[in-house]
Amino acid sequence: MHRIDTPTAQKDKFGQGKNGFTNGDPATGRRATDLNSDMWDAVQEEVCTVIEAAGIPLSKGEHTQLHAAIGRLIDEQVKTRLEKNQNGADIPNKPLFLQNVGLGETINRAADALQKSQNGADIPDKPLFVQNIGLKETLNPTKRVSIGNIGTGVFDGSTPCINIGDSDSGFIGSADGVLDIYCNSAKVGYIDGNGLHMLTDIHFDNARMTTNGDIFSSVWGNNWLS
Repeated sequence: MHRIDTPTAQKDKFGQGKNGFTNGDPATGRRATDLNSDMWDAVQEEVCTVIEAAGIPLSKGEHTQLHAAIGRLIDEQVKTRLEKNQNGADIPNKPLFLQNVGLGETINRAADALQKSQNGADIPDKPLFVQNIGLKETLNPTKRVSIGNIGTGVFDGSTPCINIGDSDSGFIGSADGVLDIYCNSAKVGYIDGNGLHMLTDIHFDNARMTTNGDIFSSVWGNNWLS
């Protein structure tokens, strides 16, 4: 397309370099603007190109084809646009959209994330989780619980046990219904279905009872009963 550029065009009518048309003025001898084939060819092809681009065949007797063509072209463009009030519901391929805006990895990570409301119930491999956060040697629910230092010796986890404070004092499940009591790696007693059994003296403040049943107390003049 181009603006009229015949010798009789009105120069700069619409601004610098923007020629226009004039009806002329017989009183001043100014001629009306002449048209040439270049100008009409330009107008014709601009209009016809729009009509044909809309898929409408040119028809000599119809004078609304340009209007129809513009409307059809706009409609075609609207079909490929997202409606603002749909808030993304009309996105045809949402996974591809997320990938294109760089959110694919974020979505994948979110899908693998733990839900806070599950309180750890959705951890897929709980033993591995315990190992990864450094609790494998501190907490082994099937064999050993260490409160304080990690258990060693009889508290190494080979049998169910709980060591408390240091590595060699606590409780060991030595048999069915039997709970052994250890202090500094020495077995000092045990509990079973018959009650508490002590393998060392029992002390009550300043009094004590030995394993043979003898009692030392102030009641006996700070002496032994037997």
